[in-house]
Amino acid sequence: MQGREARLPKCKKMCQTLGTVQDAGRRAVRFSGREGDMDSWGVPPGMSGGLKWRVGLSILLGIGWLSFVLIWLLFFADGFSIYRNLAILFLSLLLTGAVLTATWLSYGMRMAEYSSPECTEWMGLRSMRLCMIATLLLWGAWAGLVIGWLYLVADAMSGYQNIAVLLISFLLAAGVSTAIWMYATQ
Repeated sequence: MQGREARLPKCKKMCQTLGTVQDAGRRAVRFSGREGDMDSWGVPPGMSGGLKWRVGLSILLGIGWLSFVLIWLLFFADGFSIYRNLAILFLSLLLTGAVLTATWLSYGMRMAEYSSPECTEWMGLRSMRLCMIATLLLWGAWAGLVIGWLYLVADAMSGYQNIAVLLISFLLAAGVSTAIWMYATQ
């Protein structure tokens, strides 16, 4: 912990330097001190290829998810209750979100480490990866439980009971998530 505190003043200055935008009116955001290392879009060399396929995948996933929802609602939804339809739509949204999160999280972490490695170390980004994973697993488990509840149990309950179960489970998950991050940032 002492090493981290010793780098704090140096890193604060570096973060302020790297974080100032030189020309806010331009399309490409360039950070002072690193301008020569960026291409015209503000992307470090060697990372634009990773950006291109991620953008393409994001567009394809968005179109694919919307197509699935429309096809599901037009042709298959009549055979299921409203709660089961919600579970299936929520599951499709969860899967799409999981793929997009995995795709963009790795890119964002590499960009943060490239643009200001000392600041990411100061902010505890490297040590917070475990907290990010724990949070993703927690909310993934919550979403799985909600999907299971909607598909298997919700038909037997009233709408108000289902809302109460969803709110209680959400508040519990939010409390655990808050505790994880409070512990991580101490």
